[in-house]
Amino acid sequence: MYDSHPSDLGTRAELSPPKTLRLTQSPFIEILITAGVLVIAIALLMAIHLRGGDVAVALSDPATYAGGPFFLGAISNGGIVVLIIAATTTMMATALRAPRARLLGWVSLLSALLALDDLFLLHDGPIRDLLPWFEMVMFALYGCAATAILWMQRAYLAQVRHLPLVLSVLCLALSVTLDAMPAAIAVPNATEDLCKFAGFLLWSSYWSKLSFEAITLRF
Repeated sequence: MYDSHPSDLGTRAELSPPKTLRLTQSPFIEILITAGVLVIAIALLMAIHLRGGDVAVALSDPATYAGGPFFLGAISNGGIVVLIIAATTTMMATALRAPRARLLGWVSLLSALLALDDLFLLHDGPIRDLLPWFEMVMFALYGCAATAILWMQRAYLAQVRHLPLVLSVLCLALSVTLDAMPAAIAVPNATEDLCKFAGFLLWSSYWSKLSFEAITLRF
């Protein structure tokens, strides 16, 4: 009978997945996630149909539905993509319990909320028609959330390269300021949109890089 050598047992132990990761190795996880999201999507389409809405609006690509050029909303969509990247990378670092996981978890949540806001125009939709001040309240809440996150981790952030983060906050603050300008002051839309896009790019690249470094330190 073959007797396992102690070193062989150690190798087997190292190769066996941790208990916390065994669930993720189930072949049904992806199927369950897909099924859950499809149920939500179907429920949303049914709600739109029951309210007399056009289901094609939710199913079609915006450029195709609007009959516009292929680059319709390119910069805005790009901002949403980079925010989703930031939310994903920081959440991955949080799930892996990398250093500063709590900080990265809050950043992931804020980035996801910003992406959803821009995707569905929560700050600039029908609610603003009923409550004209709603947009500024949303911007203030996002600003307070970002300030709280950065203030709680100020000691740590002071030790790392934070110039891109500072530039990101400045670009986003400038974008909000330009957006709040009175109609009498003509500000090109491109200036405000590009400031926001630059802010999102700096935000995403900064936190993605920090997440990569944290995951590297973890393993």
